[in-house]
Amino acid sequence: MPRLAMVVLWLAFALRVARLDFQSLWRDEVDALRFSNGSWSELLGALAQAGHNGPLYFVALRGWRALTGDSEFAVRYFSVLGGVLMAALVYRLGRRWGVGRRTASAAMLLAATSPYLVWYSQEAKMYTALACLVLAAALAYHSAMTGAKPARHWTGFVAATTLSFYTHILAPLMLGVYFLWGVLQWPRLRRRWKGWLTAMSLLTLPYLPLARWQTDLLARGFDSGHPFYPLPEQTRLLLHLYSAGILRSPFSAWLMGGMVLLVLAGAFHAASPFSPRRRLVLLLWLIVPTGLVYLISLRVAVFEDRYLIYLTPPFYLLAAAGIAALAKRRAWVAWGVLAMLAAFNVWGVYRQGVTPIKPNFRAAAAYIARAEAVSPSASSPVAPAPPFPFQLYLPLVSNASPGPAVMFQMPYLRHTFDYYFDGPYRSLEGVWSNDNRPAGEVEAEMRRRTAGLRGLWLVVSEEDYWDRRHLTRDWLNRHATLTDEAHFTGVDVYRYTFGVQSEE
Repeated sequence: MPRLAMVVLWLAFALRVARLDFQSLWRDEVDALRFSNGSWSELLGALAQAGHNGPLYFVALRGWRALTGDSEFAVRYFSVLGGVLMAALVYRLGRRWGVGRRTASAAMLLAATSPYLVWYSQEAKMYTALACLVLAAALAYHSAMTGAKPARHWTGFVAATTLSFYTHILAPLMLGVYFLWGVLQWPRLRRRWKGWLTAMSLLTLPYLPLARWQTDLLARGFDSGHPFYPLPEQTRLLLHLYSAGILRSPFSAWLMGGMVLLVLAGAFHAASPFSPRRRLVLLLWLIVPTGLVYLISLRVAVFEDRYLIYLTPPFYLLAAAGIAALAKRRAWVAWGVLAMLAAFNVWGVYRQGVTPIKPNFRAAAAYIARAEAVSPSASSPVAPAPPFPFQLYLPLVSNASPGPAVMFQMPYLRHTFDYYFDGPYRSLEGVWSNDNRPAGEVEAEMRRRTAGLRGLWLVVSEEDYWDRRHLTRDWLNRHATLTDEAHFTGVDVYRYTFGVQSEE
């Protein structure tokens, strides 16, 4: 790898490791910790268990945690390494597909500084690992079709693709791209059809355990909890994220428009450094998974932008090709555009690093702990804090534990609270009301759940998923006294005190 590419790679690392633990862990990250907390036999048994998304990542995270511990920095650093490797693989794929070092380095720079990719390189989830596996499969596929010793490369392709299946539920959408890629290379495929057919057939075997329950879920239909996005909105969202990042700014529309023009130039301009056939493959890589997700979502809504993170490599490769095409006419303009894009990207990464975005359970738990140390609201005092800042409480503490009573709206978020709260507490669930049950039933259930309490903390986050009518808070406001409240990014906490009989 040339010196310029190494500089870009170090830049990718620096952007990803800086402010790595600034954002509080959110529920998906804590879920990753919980799901990787089982024994090795349980984790391996979950690989083919119905409903599990990304079980292979949890196996890898289990080993990583054994080496590094459970701090925010440690568990997210695993994704940092995947994000840096992803940038290197983008460069490698560009070079293997025949573009020069400058164009490959430009694509690598766009990936290295992408606020979107930096964001998911700082999240303790499987997304950078997924993108790396897809890139590794694409490299192996290309080598198997064009290089020497194709059997070895077909083996690598099957291995990387199989691992991707068990890393994320939507990775198999790339099979459509691989099939069409082979068809587009028919002259080569005709000479290597046995290896191609064997590899594609072998991929069906590891996918069968997953296909059984996935097909059943799709046939029956279920509420995935994701909103449905029409195809134009789905496409617009992806383009914005890949171009401008997750935070909007006055320049977002300009950045998106400019990146789209570069991608189109890289795909269709005669001066693009990619051959017409490879440009078409990159376009198929962008279009086929996006279209398939939309078709699946007509039955079961499954679209989330992060699930398609493996579409970013062709996007940045085509954008770099567009810059290279522009450089053949006005070199100083082309490299000025690249420098400007990189500067806006670094600015976007900086904004993410100083702006609280994820629900701040760290601050919420610390606030309750400080308040309870002064004036406990339950019959037993809060246990002394351990000598280290955060401790994982998995499984959950028992409801019979001493400490404050804490009610969660929605209850599932208690796992995130447990990561940060230093001490025992009594966990209570807010009443589920989104089944349109009568308000009187909610009132009766709240009287039962709070009976005998002298005080209660209500932790509210993603409330509308559980109680869109806000009946729990309404009951507390009418039957208890609000004595304290605090508001953090994505999380609100309220402290209520009751009379002798809370059911009055």
